[in-house]
Amino acid sequence: MSKKTDLENIKRIVEEEAIEVFVEYNAQFEFRHFCNDLKTVFIYELPETEVEVDFKMTKNLERRLKELSKRYTVGIFYQSKK
Repeated sequence: MSKKTDLENIKRIVEEEAIEVFVEYNAQFEFRHFCNDLKTVFIYELPETEVEVDFKMTKNLERRLKELSKRYTVGIFYQSKK
Protein backbone atom coordinates (compact mmCIF):
# COMPACT_ATOMS: atom_id res chain seq x y z
CA MET A 1 0.00 0.00 0.00
CA SER A 2 1.34 3.45 -0.84
CA LYS A 3 2.19 5.96 1.87
CA LYS A 4 -0.49 8.35 0.60
CA THR A 5 -3.16 5.65 0.72
CA ASP A 6 -1.98 4.58 4.17
CA LEU A 7 -2.22 8.17 5.47
CA GLU A 8 -5.71 8.57 3.98
CA ASN A 9 -6.82 5.35 5.69
CA ILE A 10 -5.27 6.48 9.00
CA LYS A 11 -7.12 9.80 8.85
CA ARG A 12 -10.40 8.07 8.00
CA ILE A 13 -10.04 5.59 10.86
CA VAL A 14 -9.18 8.37 13.34
CA GLU A 15 -12.23 10.38 12.24
CA GLU A 16 -14.51 7.37 12.65
CA GLU A 17 -13.11 6.49 16.06
CA ALA A 18 -13.25 10.12 17.22
CA ILE A 19 -17.01 10.03 16.64
CA GLU A 20 -17.33 6.79 18.61
CA VAL A 21 -15.28 8.19 21.52
CA PHE A 22 -17.36 11.37 21.54
CA VAL A 23 -20.60 9.39 21.69
CA GLU A 24 -19.35 6.98 24.36
CA TYR A 25 -17.16 9.22 26.57
CA ASN A 26 -17.98 12.84 25.57
CA ALA A 27 -14.28 13.33 24.77
CA GLN A 28 -13.07 15.00 21.59
CA PHE A 29 -9.92 14.57 19.54
CA GLU A 30 -8.71 14.78 15.96
CA PHE A 31 -5.86 13.49 13.81
CA ARG A 32 -2.74 15.64 14.23
CA HIS A 33 0.33 13.88 12.82
CA PHE A 34 1.74 10.56 11.66
CA CYS A 35 5.40 9.84 12.42
CA ASN A 36 6.55 7.18 10.00
CA ASP A 37 9.86 6.67 11.86
CA LEU A 38 8.05 5.83 15.10
CA LYS A 39 4.99 4.32 13.35
CA THR A 40 2.89 6.47 15.67
CA VAL A 41 -0.39 8.17 14.89
CA PHE A 42 -0.72 11.28 17.03
CA ILE A 43 -4.14 12.56 17.96
CA TYR A 44 -4.86 15.95 19.51
CA GLU A 45 -7.23 16.47 22.40
CA LEU A 46 -9.49 19.35 21.41
CA PRO A 47 -9.68 22.28 23.85
CA GLU A 48 -13.49 22.11 24.00
CA THR A 49 -13.55 18.50 25.20
CA GLU A 50 -15.39 17.98 28.47
CA VAL A 51 -13.55 14.75 29.34
CA GLU A 52 -9.79 14.27 29.05
CA VAL A 53 -8.83 11.79 26.34
CA ASP A 54 -6.91 8.80 27.69
CA PHE A 55 -5.46 5.64 26.21
CA LYS A 56 -8.32 3.36 27.31
CA MET A 57 -10.55 5.40 24.97
CA THR A 58 -8.21 4.75 22.05
CA LYS A 59 -7.98 0.95 22.34
CA ASN A 60 -10.33 0.37 19.40
CA LEU A 61 -8.48 3.01 17.37
CA GLU A 62 -5.18 1.26 18.00
CA ARG A 63 -6.69 -2.14 17.14
CA ARG A 64 -7.95 -0.80 13.82
CA LEU A 65 -4.61 0.84 13.03
CA LYS A 66 -2.83 -2.44 13.71
CA GLU A 67 -4.93 -3.96 10.93
CA LEU A 68 -3.05 -1.62 8.58
CA SER A 69 0.33 -2.36 10.16
CA LYS A 70 1.06 -4.31 13.34
CA ARG A 71 3.67 -1.68 14.27
CA TYR A 72 1.27 1.29 14.42
CA THR A 73 0.54 2.82 17.80
CA VAL A 74 -1.28 5.88 19.15
CA GLY A 75 0.11 8.97 20.87
CA ILE A 76 -1.91 11.82 22.39
CA PHE A 77 -1.13 15.55 22.34
CA TYR A 78 -2.86 17.33 25.22
CA GLN A 79 -3.97 20.94 25.43
CA SER A 80 -2.58 22.52 28.59
CA LYS A 81 -5.30 23.42 31.08
CA LYS A 82 -5.08 26.84 32.73
